[in-house]
Amino acid sequence: MAGSIQRGLPGLDDADLPRSPELLERAWAAHSPPPAYAAQYRRLAEAAVEAGIHPHDLDAADLASSGLSALAHRRGWRPATVSLYAKVARYAGIPCPGLRTPEPDRTALPLAPLLAQPAADASPAQVRVWVWLSVARRWPAPLPVWTGLRVEHLALSPAHRRLTVRYLQGSALGRPLATPADPAAAAWARWLQLRDGIPGLAESPWALPNTRRGNRPDVTVGSQPSERGLEAAFKRYVRGCLEREHARGRTPEPEMLRRYLELSYDTYRRHVMASDPVARDAAGLLDLAPGHSARGAVRAQRGASLM
Repeated sequence: MAGSIQRGLPGLDDADLPRSPELLERAWAAHSPPPAYAAQYRRLAEAAVEAGIHPHDLDAADLASSGLSALAHRRGWRPATVSLYAKVARYAGIPCPGLRTPEPDRTALPLAPLLAQPAADASPAQVRVWVWLSVARRWPAPLPVWTGLRVEHLALSPAHRRLTVRYLQGSALGRPLATPADPAAAAWARWLQLRDGIPGLAESPWALPNTRRGNRPDVTVGSQPSERGLEAAFKRYVRGCLEREHARGRTPEPEMLRRYLELSYDTYRRHVMASDPVARDAAGLLDLAPGHSARGAVRAQRGASLM
């Protein structure tokens, strides 16, 4: 119903007017997504304006004939990304066909190469991702959580045998999650020690701050990480791990190599939840958008049952 109202009367639809960037920006700005999806909606709108796509172009009988499909092809988006943006568009009142988020491959993906301790001379960027994945092995929080996670949210026991994560979105109270003594605690201890010796990182309040300067003035050493930046760092780290495996004569089989190269952090965390009941239970403690954590845990459970 919202779509029919927003379209207006025949002959008065702004989708029929010349597609100037200003008109497209106004058309996308006329829709308001829920606050939790504002960032994703902004990225969708920016990409659509650049491609000359109007919100009405997303409305179609199926995804293949939707403007979202053309936009995904132009941007090289993966199916999971397309599914997310289709959902965000619908949340903003834009008619758009749905697409089920693809489940991860049912064949178990060995995670050991990604969790191997980096060398002593590894760069801060490499150590940061290794620490991230080591902690996520027990606390598989979604990507948006990591961008806002602060150092104060993670606490080490005096002997570095236990790592406690206190995180509750929108609350100062926090919710404790204690992980057993495992490499996650040692990884976090190494990260804190490394940070202390690097100006910018030592003063940063963020758990996973940027380790290098970026093209934008606000991206500095120690500044808050972005989802896009963390995902790019994750992919660089995976490629580096595969190069080290190749140097040691342990290159994965072609199909497994393809899956590593296509791996995203979201798929990594779902593999973690599917293979580790402790991680799956920990994911259920995340306080995010209604139904988000529960849906992720259910999908991980479904994936585990089919492996």
